[in-house]
Formats: sequence, C-alpha cells, structure tokens
Amino acid sequence: MFKILLIDRCHFTRAGFEAWLNHSGLFPGHYVVTGLNNLFLAREHILQWKPNLVIADLYGFRQDIHHFQQLSTLLNASEKSHFIVTGKQIGRAHV
Repeated sequence: MFKILLIDRCHFTRAGFEAWLNHSGLFPGHYVVTGLNNLFLAREHILQWKPNLVIADLYGFRQDIHHFQQLSTLLNASEKSHFIVTGKQIGRAHV
C-alpha cells in the first residue's frame, strides 16, 4: 500500500489535496492519504507510519521554524521517503 503524508497548516488545502488525490485516478493501486498541521507531530508520524511520499507546504510554518535544526529533524525523519517541499516566494510560488 502506498502511503502519502500531507503537511500543511491550512485545513482547506489538506482537505482539497486529499480529495483531489482520491478522485484523480493517479494511483491505480491502493493508497492512503493523511494530513497533519503540526511539524512535531509530522516528524513522529513519519517515523512511526513510514510514508512513501511526504508533501509539505512549509510556508504556513515560517513563524514556527526558528532554527534550521527544527527543519532538518523533519527531513532526517523522512530520509527513506520521497519528500516534496512547497512554499511561497515573493510574488510567486515555487516547488
């Protein structure tokens, strides 16, 4: 089973992305999508659940990440997963 973890502060983004994945037909096999809005819970969830893909929009957490080590622990936890980071640049979005 393919496991996808969405990390985003915004409930509507997480819910919309989950709905899109569930109805898009992108994955022919079985998969599970779960979403979290807390970086510390996300790290623990990654270590326990071991998702195949982690998609994180870190822009909403920009005030919470006070030190690079907080972000690096999240990335280290997901070293065996594919990790997609999204965020916001001045005037445009980037992936």
